[in-house]
Amino acid sequence: MNLVLGATGNVGGEVARQLIASGDRPRLLVRNPDHARSFAETAEVVRGDLSDPDSLRQALRGTDKVFMVSAGSDIVALEGNVVDAAVAEGVKHVVKLSVISAEAPAITFARWHHASEEKVKASGLAWTDTVQKVLGRPANTFEQWAQQHAAAFR
Repeated sequence: MNLVLGATGNVGGEVARQLIASGDRPRLLVRNPDHARSFAETAEVVRGDLSDPDSLRQALRGTDKVFMVSAGSDIVALEGNVVDAAVAEGVKHVVKLSVISAEAPAITFARWHHASEEKVKASGLAWTDTVQKVLGRPANTFEQWAQQHAAAFR
């Protein structure tokens, strides 16, 4: 089973839609299930928060892969919580939405993503860096870009 974070947002929502279109029934972690009503029939919607390790462990229980996306100045802590819970629950693969130049961060936002990537690497989990994956196959539209993200689950 695949877990998608951020399914009520633009990126996570499109990744969820692409997984559903491919025949998958992903689990979606959302803070407010009312905002994910459009997925009620096609996905398993669970309430949780990246700042709540117990809710993360529950959401990750029984999953093989997680699509990890978050925003804000607390990316490192929040995504660190996801990685720790993924390791504890036996998740096999993390697909991380990152940014260009995270490996040589010149701006604060890139440094946050770089630190999060390093946490994933140190965890020993298999992982896909979406920036490297997408740069290898350029997308012309947001939908194509999201399809490439969803493809990382297959």
